[in-house]
Amino acid sequence: MYEDIVNEYLDMPLPTRIDRDDGGLTLPRPAPHNPVWSIVGVRHCGKTNMLYQLMDGLIKRGVPRELMLYVDFDDDRLDTDPRTCANDALEAYYD
Repeated sequence: MYEDIVNEYLDMPLPTRIDRDDGGLTLPRPAPHNPVWSIVGVRHCGKTNMLYQLMDGLIKRGVPRELMLYVDFDDDRLDTDPRTCANDALEAYYD
């Protein structure tokens, strides 16, 4: 199941969106030993849009899409325990 979700993500084109002025917000470069960003905030504040904007910028700079994983934890097919869900999704991604 997780393999299907990861493969769907990798095959999915980035959604059309309106790039927002981020007001100078920048994300720190992830550490080489932990290249993960977590974006948190209240509902409907633009977290997903910001993530897709960031991903688009990385792709334009030559980072392969296959090196980026987005997991929507609201997907009904996923486990209800986010700790297990994240681990299972990562295992499926790296397999």
